[in-house]
Order: sequence, then structure tokens, then C-alpha cells
Amino acid sequence: IRPDDPGFREVYENIYLPSLNIRYAVNDDSNLRFAFSKTASFPEFKEAAPFVYEAVTIRYGGNPDLLGGLNGTGATYSDVYSFDLKYEWFLEQGEIISLAAFSKTIKNPVNRVVAADATGTQRYFRTGDQADIYGVELEVRKNLLYNSDDTPVLSVGLNAAYTNTMQDLKDIPAGDENTFGTSFDRDSDELEGASPFIINTDLNYSPEFGNYRPKATMAFSYFSDRIFSLGAGSLGNIVEKAVPTLNFIWRNEIGEHFEANASVMNILNPDISFVRENTGVGDIIIREYNLGVNFGLTLKYKF
Repeated sequence: IRPDDPGFREVYENIYLPSLNIRYAVNDDSNLRFAFSKTASFPEFKEAAPFVYEAVTIRYGGNPDLLGGLNGTGATYSDVYSFDLKYEWFLEQGEIISLAAFSKTIKNPVNRVVAADATGTQRYFRTGDQADIYGVELEVRKNLLYNSDDTPVLSVGLNAAYTNTMQDLKDIPAGDENTFGTSFDRDSDELEGASPFIINTDLNYSPEFGNYRPKATMAFSYFSDRIFSLGAGSLGNIVEKAVPTLNFIWRNEIGEHFEANASVMNILNPDISFVRENTGVGDIIIREYNLGVNFGLTLKYKF
């Protein structure tokens, strides 16, 4: 930290956060919803505290300039304006199909940036004036099989979203107003941490055999490539490659007191890769690992 840094930031602001939620019943089985809200997003401790965190291959550093800059005239939080329009169709009890369109505008967004310094430390900056987010989301919950009492024993769920993000980028010179600086060779990019495609789906089976009531769930999730850190200067972005995840959970209630549970997590055991883009020789893998498959078994007794 600079020797002229006072070591603290102090600010007082009145923040008004209006919200609006309107529901229109199209008929007995469907709704049309509109929602608007304004919220405030403040930096996390790790983003603003001037400490460096050492990982195996990456260094992270906080940036106190997120709290107004050295002279206190900069932004201390991000205004977030959200709009949602959703159509809901209720089929049977516990079943729904919904389709939503959404948008968000983030003022003074915070991004993790590969700082152009000798140590390669990644720091957090308010990299531009505004980020715009648009997307659609589909949600489905459907029962597939019932028992003799018309209780669902097999159901499927799906949540899928497509999101488009874009933000402007500006150079941040280190000097009278900023402790740290960074620069870009482009004037816009996608938002750090946002995947264009996200899918979550699950299959649930819960039959009854007298006092034996097992519940089995197979859950799958997927996110597409997303920016892990924005590249500064002529450095390309660090991108986290797409990851699919498959988990299985089996819960068994035996009588009134016993419960035996088993699980297999991360069945696919995919490669988790981080690559550097725009290197001139193609994408370069800078970190890659596997989390492994996790098997679990628990036995519970309820008094």
C-alpha cells in the first residue's frame, strides 16, 4: 500500500432500494409476473482488503480502491437494476412449466483482473461504467409416475438459462486517485464469472414399501466456459472451461428411527481447466486438475 494511504475508508450515503412485483392471473392454472428491483452490491472483504492470498499457482490481492479510491470520490458500491418477466403454467400439484426473460444493469461493476505487474497478482477493479446482462430461463418440474394413492414417486426437474453479458472497459492509471492500476487493449468484454449456458436437472425416485421409504436423486449440472480473470494490457483472459457434474444421493428411512444414506458425488470426474486466451499460439492451459469421485455412507438414529 502507498505510504500516503490513510489506511481506512469512510463514507456515508443514503441508499434507496425500490422494488415492484406484479402478478396477473391469466387463468386458474397460469400467471404472468413482472418484477423490478434496485439493489446495491458492496465489495466482499477479499476484494477490498489489501492482502495477497497465495494459492498453488495463483496470487489474489484485494484492492481498497473499490471503496471510493484514495480521495474518496469514486464509487463505493454497485447499483444493480433488475427486470424480470415470467410466465408460469401449473399443471398438477408439484408440477410447473415457466419461461422467464430477465435483464440486469450493473453500474461500476467489479471484475477480477490479471494485473500487469511483476508478480502476476490478480486484483479486483471497477473496470468500467456499466455492465448489461440479458437472458432467458426455462424451468420444468413434472411428475412421471404415481403410486396407487396418486402420490408421485418419480419426477424430473430442469432449469436451464442462457445469458448474454457485455461491459465497457476503461484504463485505470495508478496515481493520485488509485493505489493500483490496470489497462486494456479493448473497450468491452463479457462479465467475469458469468457463463452463457447453465443447466441443472434432476431425477427423483421415492417409492414406499411399508415402513421403508427410500429416496433416490440423480442430479446433473453444467456451466459453459466463463471468464475467470480479465486479461490486462495485451494479456488474454483466463477462462474456466465448461464443467459437467453428476451426483447420486440415496436416502433410506427405515422405520421411525433409522436412516441409512449413500452418495456418489462428482461421478463424471471432469477435468477442471483454466486456459489463457489470445497467446498468439492458441489457448494455453495454465492450470488443470480433477476433484475425484467421492463416495459417502452414513447411518443415523433418531431418538
